[in-house]
Amino acid sequence: MNNQSSISKPSKKWYKTWWGIPIIVILLPFFLIWYIWAKTNWDKNVKIVVTIIIFLIFVISNISNNPSKTSNNSQPTSTPTSTIPVKKTIQVKPKPIYKFIAETGIAKKTISITDSWNESSLVKNAVSAFVKLGQIAFKNSKVKYVLLECKTEFTDTHGKKSNEIAVSLKMSRNNFKKYNWKNLEYQPIYDQLKEDCDNFYIHPGIFKNLNFDKVYYSPNYQLK
Repeated sequence: MNNQSSISKPSKKWYKTWWGIPIIVILLPFFLIWYIWAKTNWDKNVKIVVTIIIFLIFVISNISNNPSKTSNNSQPTSTPTSTIPVKKTIQVKPKPIYKFIAETGIAKKTISITDSWNESSLVKNAVSAFVKLGQIAFKNSKVKYVLLECKTEFTDTHGKKSNEIAVSLKMSRNNFKKYNWKNLEYQPIYDQLKEDCDNFYIHPGIFKNLNFDKVYYSPNYQLK
């Protein structure tokens, strides 16, 4: 029997195989770094410098190949927005509570009362409106008098209807300031008003059925 020495062929490196070459092409920078550190006998400092150079080339090449992506990343993403028409707000000045007559210094207010239960209720509401008017108007230093006219609907003996003044009250600033209206709430006030008003008028058709004890100032009345 002849002894034959078996000779083993050295295995082929993976990066020299047919399937290794595509991997190297795809992962070239990483392959070079691996190869430098694993397969060369270069000085350690040289390996470090070459590794840094390869890494920088890899980063720069990626940035230069993707300028649009870098540009997009540096700016906030904007989404299209629909244009909504903005309505202009028109500021309407509130209607003044009273009419100021500069020549006479009178703050005049005319109201219409149509929903009173009886004559006394109508006069009570007129008095309450008068007090509210004075409290507001006399805050203006130019106002010397307040004048309230209260109108309502009357029907004569022939059935004809007309809108006439039912109550008219006029008072000066000095006389108005005499009153502590808070203490006079819901208190009969007919006699005091008649004495201190410069003009005190109640329509005869209202006066004949008027209950004086029901004539008072109600703070709940809303002057409009």
